[in-house]
Amino acid sequence: MKLLTKLFLFFVPLTLLLIGSAAIISRSGMRRILVSEVNSRGLAQISGNTQALSRAFESKTEAALLPLLQSLKEQTQGAQVAALAQTGRVMAHTNVMEKNKIYSNALTTRMLRSDLPVSQETDVKGEKILALSSPVWREEEEEKEDFLLSAGDKPKKQRLGTIILQMPLIRTLKLENRLFMRQMALLILAVGGLSLGLIFFAIFVILRPARRLAAGISKVSEGQYGLIVPVVAQDELGQLTAAFNRMAKNLSDTTVSRDTLVEEVAERRRVEAALRETEEKFRIQFEGAMDAIFLADAETGLLIDLNIEAAKLVGWEKSELIGRHQRILHPPARPGEESSEDSFKRQLTGQQGRLLEMQVVTKTGEIKEVAIMANLLEIRGRKVLQGIFRDVTERKKAEIELRKREELYRTTFETTGMSTVLLEEDAVISLANAEFERLSGYSKPEIEGKKKWTEFVVKEDLERMLTQHGLRREHPAAALTQYEFHFITRSGEIRNILLFIAMIPSTKRSIASLMDITERKRLESSLLQSEKMSAVGQLAAGVAHEINNPLGIILGFAQSVVKRIKNENDPLALPLKTIEREAVRCRNLVQNLLVFSRASNSAQSDAVDLNAAAESALSLILAQTKTHNVELVQELVPGLPRIRVNITQFQQILINLANNSIDAMPQGGTLTIGTSLSRKRSGYVELRVRDTGSGIPKELQKKIFEPFFTTKEVGKGTGLGLSLVYEIVQKHGGTIELESEEGRGTEFTVSLPIRSAGMSAAAPAKV
Repeated sequence: MKLLTKLFLFFVPLTLLLIGSAAIISRSGMRRILVSEVNSRGLAQISGNTQALSRAFESKTEAALLPLLQSLKEQTQGAQVAALAQTGRVMAHTNVMEKNKIYSNALTTRMLRSDLPVSQETDVKGEKILALSSPVWREEEEEKEDFLLSAGDKPKKQRLGTIILQMPLIRTLKLENRLFMRQMALLILAVGGLSLGLIFFAIFVILRPARRLAAGISKVSEGQYGLIVPVVAQDELGQLTAAFNRMAKNLSDTTVSRDTLVEEVAERRRVEAALRETEEKFRIQFEGAMDAIFLADAETGLLIDLNIEAAKLVGWEKSELIGRHQRILHPPARPGEESSEDSFKRQLTGQQGRLLEMQVVTKTGEIKEVAIMANLLEIRGRKVLQGIFRDVTERKKAEIELRKREELYRTTFETTGMSTVLLEEDAVISLANAEFERLSGYSKPEIEGKKKWTEFVVKEDLERMLTQHGLRREHPAAALTQYEFHFITRSGEIRNILLFIAMIPSTKRSIASLMDITERKRLESSLLQSEKMSAVGQLAAGVAHEINNPLGIILGFAQSVVKRIKNENDPLALPLKTIEREAVRCRNLVQNLLVFSRASNSAQSDAVDLNAAAESALSLILAQTKTHNVELVQELVPGLPRIRVNITQFQQILINLANNSIDAMPQGGTLTIGTSLSRKRSGYVELRVRDTGSGIPKELQKKIFEPFFTTKEVGKGTGLGLSLVYEIVQKHGGTIELESEEGRGTEFTVSLPIRSAGMSAAAPAKV
């Protein structure tokens, strides 16, 4: 009979015996646990109602006991609940037919006599029932506790009766069966798996080595003396296998033929000859290499050989280095750098073939930069570390110099203060600085290699540059060239640009610098406008002087004639008075125009009536309000104290603010001019200019006082009006505040000091 069959015949009955024993023990313990749980649940419910049961027993009435028994039955899902007196008489029963019966069976008698809870399994009409009882006690008055379940007789306690509870076990038995079946399945799997594991263990640990040994013995018997059977364990089978291998080796050594020995000697000679040839080739390559080569013992780090270039590299003789540690080749490591020792150890871990950048020190102390290719070799059974050193000192110096120049060019490129780009042959921008980013509104990744310079030029300007100036689209310039054109930003804004562009020698690239002259253009336009307005002012002053004389004659004759008319009903009275009134109005207008156009000393200030100065200035813009369908409302508070200001500059403040308000109401609206004492600052008067125009966006409110900032179209505004107002108010020691909301109008409030000694610096205007 085979050993495997014997193993099966042994383990199968053993497995069945273990499963059967475990099943019996497990089922018995499981049943006890489940029945004990049912018993504990029933006693717990009775214990929770002890006080109520005690009072009900004391009443000795079925009406008091029956509801409690019904409640216990529902809580415990019991079959029947009874309350018995000590005589065995049924005081109350969930089956009312049992009332007043006397139970005298052995189980009931044992329950009535026991001072402890009693439980027992029994059969009632073929159904498994757990009957349990609990005595009910009453304590004497000096005891503070109420009726309790008692563990025995205690002094000062009186037993009132006994509660008997019958709980069906059918659900418990079903649960027991389910748990038992699950446990049996797990048990069969566990024990069966263990048995199979033991069988497989025996097969692999005992049978397989035995079969290998048997096969080896069979082959040795056939004359295969050099056979070796693997030893897989150090047990008795392993010892037997090792003894067999020694025997096979001895047989092989003692029975080898002479022909075999001759062949082995010839083969060894061929190998030695090939080895000498290989070593000679290696020596020729080693000595003739253009790079320095060092060989060091991998275990000790001592140099064992080096070629001619290696000796030249470090300035030592070959004989001076052989036998010394390889650390002599390297300077001490600087803080934070890997030492040559650490690099050497890393090579021993098998991380070979890496190109290392290190330094070597020569005999004279000179430091040289080298690139090292290190490899771990085995020569005649000896581990050798080979290092191929290439002198890269000059290359390093060139790289450092190149980096310095690149950094210089990069710094110059980025800090010229102008937008600068590098253009390729196809007009693509290959490099752009930060200033060009800010000018164009695009980021460098969006520009470089993706945008052509012609994409930023207005089409008309590009055609002009291509036709009139001979500019080529691909090669913008052959020499330094200057152009002026309009530049399109990402947001669509048009900027005036002065372009300087030149070809880079020996390349097909061009470099272009762009100067933003938009503000300069605006300033030039503003200066031209200012000169024009100055000329208009001088002309207006001359015309006013010329008109003033004939206007005085007209007014004089009109007043003289009016005085001679005595009858109010005279037909000439109304026309003559009208001539007089309009002539006076024209005279006042001419005088105001003369005052506003007259050059004044900015440092001169007078005690001015704020309302009179405001009315004088408003007379100059009255006609403008009518032509723009704007209603002018005056809210001038009378009796204001005089202030010391330059009257011309004050009127300039009012006229500039009023003109801005009129421009903000192209469809008409209401312009309100008001004066009053300041409500926020004591000792100040206020001038308020309020309109019902479009309002100023919040993002622009902080910029409106900046010079040349304007939201008007080109040619309709210079951006100097509000900045001039700001400067005048600040010089007079006042403040200007802005309140505006889009679609709901704008209000400027100018506060000026009442007792200012003159114009002086003050806090900045508020927005």
